[in-house]
Formats: sequence, C-alpha cells, structure tokens
Amino acid sequence: MYRIRAMLFAAVSVVGATPASAASQGDTQSMVLAAQVLPFCKISQDQHVASVDGSFANLGTVTEVCNARTGYRVEVRLTNVLGGTVRAAHEDASIVDGNAVLVRDSARKLAQNWRVQDLVRRNANAAVTVHFTVSPI
Repeated sequence: MYRIRAMLFAAVSVVGATPASAASQGDTQSMVLAAQVLPFCKISQDQHVASVDGSFANLGTVTEVCNARTGYRVEVRLTNVLGGTVRAAHEDASIVDGNAVLVRDSARKLAQNWRVQDLVRRNANAAVTVHFTVSPI
C-alpha cells in the first residue's frame, strides 16, 4: 500500500510541476498509473477435527481465497489417516500417508464442504484432525 501511495504522490508531483504555458496552448496531457498487486491466498475451515463415520469423514466447510492468476495449491494434512480420497465439490485427490493436494488453475474464492471417502485410519479409536495450507503457484 505504501508503494502505491508513493508512486501516486510522485506522479501528482510531476503533473503539478508542468508549466502553465503548456495548458494555455491547448495541449492535452495524460498520466499512466500502474500498480502491481502481490499474490494473496488465505484458507479457513470451520472445524479442525473431522466427523468420522466408518470409512467416511466430514471435514466441514472450507473457504479458499486466492488472487494468484496463475492458480494455487491447497494442501491437506490429516493426522491418523493412511489413505482415502479427499473430495471438494467435484474435485478429488488421493490421500497418501495423510497428505493430499488439490491444484486450482486460476484465482478463486470458494466456500464448499470437504469430505473424505474410503477413509483408512491408523488407529480406529483416535481422532482425525485436519490442517489446510494454501500457496500461489
């Protein structure tokens, strides 16, 4: 934000320093203002412990926000899980030793329910906890 303010101040200073004679001659002036926005990605979830029923687990609602035009990766870490399939809407990712990755090909804002099918747990009596991370590509 500071960088954009500094560029805008510098551009206004240059325009303000233009001699008044140029304006009186009917010349037109233009200014091009450009800004670079850094990628911003955020992910949040409404629960950290999965609700498990046999080989099915509900991971709750997950909200993804990322402005990276080249896309982003969502990584899911599940404790006490050996395998299964993570499902987010109509996208699936295999779980290998508790980890799964979904790749998004463009900037998005999504809020959807995530679940696990064909869940294989290390310990049937232990809880399944969930941790999400997101990063731009």
